[in-house]
Amino acid sequence: MEQGQQIDWYQLIEIQNKLITKTEEKQNEIIIIKKELGQQKRLGLKTLKQKFINNELLKTDFLRRKEMIIKEYQTKRKTLDQQLDSLIIENQDHYAKLGSLQHNPATRTLKKQYQDELKNLQNTKPATKDKQNYNLYFVNINLQKTKIKNLSPAITKKNYILTFVTIPILVLIGFLTTFLFYLPHSLNQGWGFNWINISYLGAFILIFLLLVIGTIYTVLLVKDSAKMLVVDRETSYWKSAFTGFVANFFDTLGIGSFAISVVMLNNFKISKDSKKLPGILNVGCTIPVIFEAIIFMTAVKVDITTLIVLIVASILGAYLGAAIANKINARIMKLVIGGCLLVIAILMILSQPGVDVLTSLNGNSTTLLQPGTWWKLPVTAIIYVGLGILMSLGIGFYAPAMAVIAMMGMDITVAFPVMMGACAFLIPVGATKFIKDKNYSPKIAGAMAVGGVFGVISAFLLVFIGIKIGLGLSDSEFLIWFKWIVITISIYTSGMLFFDFWKETVLLQNKKR
Repeated sequence: MEQGQQIDWYQLIEIQNKLITKTEEKQNEIIIIKKELGQQKRLGLKTLKQKFINNELLKTDFLRRKEMIIKEYQTKRKTLDQQLDSLIIENQDHYAKLGSLQHNPATRTLKKQYQDELKNLQNTKPATKDKQNYNLYFVNINLQKTKIKNLSPAITKKNYILTFVTIPILVLIGFLTTFLFYLPHSLNQGWGFNWINISYLGAFILIFLLLVIGTIYTVLLVKDSAKMLVVDRETSYWKSAFTGFVANFFDTLGIGSFAISVVMLNNFKISKDSKKLPGILNVGCTIPVIFEAIIFMTAVKVDITTLIVLIVASILGAYLGAAIANKINARIMKLVIGGCLLVIAILMILSQPGVDVLTSLNGNSTTLLQPGTWWKLPVTAIIYVGLGILMSLGIGFYAPAMAVIAMMGMDITVAFPVMMGACAFLIPVGATKFIKDKNYSPKIAGAMAVGGVFGVISAFLLVFIGIKIGLGLSDSEFLIWFKWIVITISIYTSGMLFFDFWKETVLLQNKKR
């Protein structure tokens, strides 16, 4: 690389880093201001409503002032977004120049030189006794790694958008695999393409709604995150995508994705800003969860009334939980739910073939509306409202949802379309708010979304196609095998909840001291 190119390179890196820092500071500032504006709006509307109730305002004045407060709030938010967008546009120009320079052959030569220098440096590691030289050695190593990282090509906006093209392709693969292979080989005969079957028609309508929601959400995510790539220039796209793949692979089996995602993001040192972590998790997992719901609503036979009632109950619980979150002791609830899950896991073990103590729990029903047991549907719905409340407090939903279905003597796979359907209708609401507030890391969340869809289809093909059909298991044999997975998940989740309770209790005691 010629000297002039090197000067341009380092000048560009310096400008880029300053702009990224400035953009991130502005982004955080706007998030705080938006929260304050939202509080002012709510307070203003509350005061106005009270005046109207006290007959201090006529209805016309009340409506006019209400409109003014809302309009003023929207105008201020729009101004803030425009300020941030102007910085991003300025940043994009340098990002494009940086990308073209990184693909320059001379840049690749310089990167190879830096890599050779790093190897030579690593071979001259000083003895640990020489503390000063040892610390200086690690400083030089990190500086050299940063130089190599800066020379690594950044993902372009075009390539980023193209990765999302894989999502509809994988959705199509999921549909075709389910209809053409899974259903014909399953013992759930009749659960095929039959418009007369009211359960199937109801599930199809829900699937269509989820496809519409998923399409709108994907367009919103791509539109916003593609232009924000510059903010995450140093973030690894492929590590983020791998995190999404692993987390949603296990999520498809009912283990959950948030805890796994947090562990992997921390281990890979991907997410530097912990304040954006909730946004990353919600935004990155929305598309995979919608895909999960679509697959399982197609593949698993379940009475449409049971499905809709339990989904609505879960959603209702989540909204109630958001409203009363501050009034519930989440720490104590973790202890209670952990204990319940452990008891249920033990009961499920006692019901397994070979143990045969509680054979009444080995049900394979696909409905809660069986003659003589009508009470099961309202009782389960009430329990699911409670689980929805716990979900809004950050307590896992999947394990308790599956355990309850098992305790009601149902086919345990019925829990999958229910719990994933509930999450698929819930999670886009919160994720959309994170996107609009730009309170997430676009590149990480976008990569997790794409990797997550691959994880979902891989888990479905491996477990529900490969193991069940590949090994020639009947539905009853597969349920026995799969129930052991659910028992393992329940014990694992119970242990995690006990650990969280202990950890939070210790922190609370330390604060008191």
